[in-house]
Amino acid sequence: MGTKTGEGYREDLQQLIFQLDTISTENYKSFLQEKSDYDALINILAMNLLTRNYSTYYHNYYMFHDTQGSGKWYMFPWDLDKAFLSYEVNMPYYHTSKFWAPDNPVMELACFTPEVMFDINTRMDYLHQNLVNNDYISPWLDSLQTVLYDSVLSDETDNISSISNWVYTLNKAKNSFNNRYLELKRQFNENLKPFRIQRVKHVYKTQDSIVFNWTKCISPDDEIVKYRFYVGKKANLENSESTLVFDDLNDTVLILNDLSRGKYYYKVVAYTSNQNAEAYDNYNIFFVDNTEPKVMISEINYNSKLTEDSGDWIELYNNDTDSIDISDWVFSDNNDLNVFKFPKGTIMNPKSYLILKNNSDKFYSIFPTCNCCFSNFDFKLNNEGELLRLYNDIGRLVDSLFYLPDEPWPIEADGGGSSLELISPNLDNSLAINWKASINNGSPCLATQTAINTLLEDKNSKIKVFPNPITDICYISYFSKIDTNYNIIISDVLGNIVFQEQHNSSSSGFFTKVWYADSAKSGMYLVSLIENGSITSTVRLALIR
Repeated sequence: MGTKTGEGYREDLQQLIFQLDTISTENYKSFLQEKSDYDALINILAMNLLTRNYSTYYHNYYMFHDTQGSGKWYMFPWDLDKAFLSYEVNMPYYHTSKFWAPDNPVMELACFTPEVMFDINTRMDYLHQNLVNNDYISPWLDSLQTVLYDSVLSDETDNISSISNWVYTLNKAKNSFNNRYLELKRQFNENLKPFRIQRVKHVYKTQDSIVFNWTKCISPDDEIVKYRFYVGKKANLENSESTLVFDDLNDTVLILNDLSRGKYYYKVVAYTSNQNAEAYDNYNIFFVDNTEPKVMISEINYNSKLTEDSGDWIELYNNDTDSIDISDWVFSDNNDLNVFKFPKGTIMNPKSYLILKNNSDKFYSIFPTCNCCFSNFDFKLNNEGELLRLYNDIGRLVDSLFYLPDEPWPIEADGGGSSLELISPNLDNSLAINWKASINNGSPCLATQTAINTLLEDKNSKIKVFPNPITDICYISYFSKIDTNYNIIISDVLGNIVFQEQHNSSSSGFFTKVWYADSAKSGMYLVSLIENGSITSTVRLALIR
C-alpha cells in the first residue's frame, strides 16, 4: 500500500484494524509474526519506550503494507516532538486511550501479552546496553552543542530563555537515558498489570440489562485490587456530573438496567492503596435506542458534467412504512468538520425522499421541478471518492458507504453526466454492485422508486438485467422469497454455460448478482432464473464489444 490514509485502496488496512480489534492475547504474537516484520516492530516499540515517544505511542505513526515485496506490515514514526525530554522519566510504559486521544492497539495489545512483552523487554535491554544510554549519547549531544552554540546564542526568535537554560537542558538529557531504562524495569516489576475490558454490544433497548465484563487486574505485590466503573453520556467521564460511578467493586462484572435513550461512554479503573491502572480500551461507546430507522443514501452526485453542472448533492430515502423524525440528525463526509445538521421539526414521510445539495442555483438549473429538495450543505464531495455518513440525533450511525470513481463503481458518474443511483432500497448500499449510473443527470426524488417499479411492474419476468446491452459488466436483480433455492445461469445461444451462481434464501428481499463478461465474446446470451430446480424466468442479453 503506497497511499496515505483516506486515499485509494485501503481494504487491507481495514482488515488489519478489524483483526487488531478482535485478536486474542493467546494468538497475538503469532499474528504479529505472520502479518508484520516482527523484529522491526519489536524494535520500534522498545525504542518508543526508551525515548518516551508519547506521540507514536498513541497515534503519530504510519502503517506501511509492503504489497510488492514481503507482504508484511511495517510501523514508521510520524514525528518525535513528544519524545526525549517532553515527559519525565517516570512516564508510564502502559496507557490506553483517552477521550481526547485514540489508542495504539499494536502497543496496548503487546502490553498485556506476556510473550510479546518479553521480546520488547529483551530488545530494550540490548538497545540500552549498546545505544540508548548516557555514555553513548553524551558525546553525540556534546558535538551538537558545539555546532549549535553560536546559533542558539544569536537566535532571538526561539523559545530558549537563556543559553544557560539550554545547556542545563542538554545536560539533563545526557543523564536521563539510564534513569529511563531503570524506571521502565521498575514499572515492569511493580506496576499493576494491564487488563482488558470486554466490549459490549453496539445497541441496546431501554428495557435491556447490560452486562459489563473485564479481565482480572494483577498486582505484583499481591495487594487487593478493586475496580471503579464509569458510565455516562459525556466522553470526559471523570469530569461530568451526569456520570454514574460504581466504586469499591471486587468482582469483574457489573449489570446495569433501564438506561435512558442516548449514546454512552464507559471505562474501568483498577486500583490498590497506592496505584491504579485503566483497562484497555478506555474509550468505548454503546447506544440505548429503541428505534431502527431505515433512512439511507439512495443517490449521489459528486462530479457533474461540466456543461450540465447540478453541483454536489445526495438523495435520502425513508424505506419505512412510518414517518421518521430526523431532527438533529447529521450528514457528514470523511472529514469530521464537514457537518450538516437537520433542523428541528424535520420529518420524512414513509417511502419519501429528501435532497441535500451544496449549490441551489446549479441544482435548480438542471432540476427546476424537483419537489423534495431540502437544504444546502457547505462542503464539497470528493471527486476521488470518500466516506459518506448519516447519524441520528444521539450520534448513532444510521447509514454509511464509501464510493469511488473507479470500477466496480459506475464510472459514468465521474464527470460523465450521470449520478450514482441505488438499484433498490432493499439492497446493501455499501456495495458497488448495487449501484448503477443514471440515464441522464440523475433522478432526484425518483431514482429509487423508479428502480423498484422497474423490477415489480414487469409481470413477464422475475429477473431484471441491466444494463442491456452490456460491454463488460452485467447486473442481475431478482426478488427472493424465504426458503427458496435460486440458481442464476447465463448461457450462449449454443447452450454453453458462461456464468452460474447459487443462492439459498433465508430472508426475502431484492438481491443482485454481477457477471464480469471480460472474457466472453460478443453476441446474444440467455439469463435464466431457476427456483427450486425449475426455470421460472429467462431474459435475453446482448454483449457488444
